[in-house]
Amino acid sequence: MNFDRWADKDVEQMFARLDQMRVHAPGPTLFDQLEFCEHIDAVFERIELSQNPRELLLEAWLVIDYIVTYLLRDALHIPECIDSELRLIPFQFEKKIDLIKRLRDIEAKKLPNQKSYSAFELHPDFHTEVMKDKEFHRKLLQLACRFEEDRCPKEALALMRSDFERSRFVPEWWYRQMSALDDEWFQTCKHLNKARNLAAHKLKMTSDEAFKEFGVTCLADFKSILKETIERIVFRERT
Repeated sequence: MNFDRWADKDVEQMFARLDQMRVHAPGPTLFDQLEFCEHIDAVFERIELSQNPRELLLEAWLVIDYIVTYLLRDALHIPECIDSELRLIPFQFEKKIDLIKRLRDIEAKKLPNQKSYSAFELHPDFHTEVMKDKEFHRKLLQLACRFEEDRCPKEALALMRSDFERSRFVPEWWYRQMSALDDEWFQTCKHLNKARNLAAHKLKMTSDEAFKEFGVTCLADFKSILKETIERIVFRERT
């Protein structure tokens, strides 16, 4: 699937379909789980101890691929218990990275996700009935817009709409964290993926081959880049 060719309208339709499929509200995020934090600490410890560049590449790639998959799962509100719905997520690492960036950029143009603050929500079936009366529906939306201008927080909507052209589909915490990732981080991930592909097929990968993609010449700098790339996507305060 070529996500680069997706028009904004295609993304909005995907959001609408996923919203209908949602079976329960999402639970705590991956980053709130103690086991995950302990695993990341263990990864960093292995990176510190290892002297094998190939092993370091594979270790870093595996943990970032797992986190990126989870982030897409959260963005699209796919419950953890429905593994079959992971088919909605690209399999290739680089396409996952590109899709995160694409979703973030599209959602940046919208108002905050309405589920992140108090808003009135119509029962979907009732809303469907209201929409049948076009004049009444138009007046209802006009009234909601006036109310929003007078009473709502900045950049907020009073009436919750299934309108993903105006308000974000992704959770607000997701949008904030993805906005903290700059182009350099995404580019580093692409270098990591290219180096990992070589490492996966070359058991006797040399240090120079591992370092080449990252523009470094020593193991210490190589480790520093890998740890920085992981640290930036686990979104925890640094000590």
